[in-house]
Amino acid sequence: MSKSIPKVNGSEAFHESYSVVRDALKADPNALFAARTIEIACGVKVCLDLVFMSNLYREASHNTDPDFPLVPTLDAHATEALMRLAIVCMDDLESRAESQLSSIEAMAVQS
Repeated sequence: MSKSIPKVNGSEAFHESYSVVRDALKADPNALFAARTIEIACGVKVCLDLVFMSNLYREASHNTDPDFPLVPTLDAHATEALMRLAIVCMDDLESRAESQLSSIEAMAVQS
């Protein structure tokens, strides 16, 4: 006897989005900005760690036995792409911070 698979609607899932912001602060733009900053910073750090280690292995492989080369995690193209991604993410974060600061300043002027 086979078990039937229960039907679920399209909006149900086991996965729930993770957020560093508690529910009570989800409407606070400053808390949301801080959370976005944390997420971007973590992503950029991973990118830069991968770039650094790949470059380190690439440089070190010149001094190793050719029969046992050190293979970097990323090839040169992927390394450059991740570095560019990190730069673009930081540009985005800078833009968001400027916008957030403008909003805070506007609210301070109204007070």
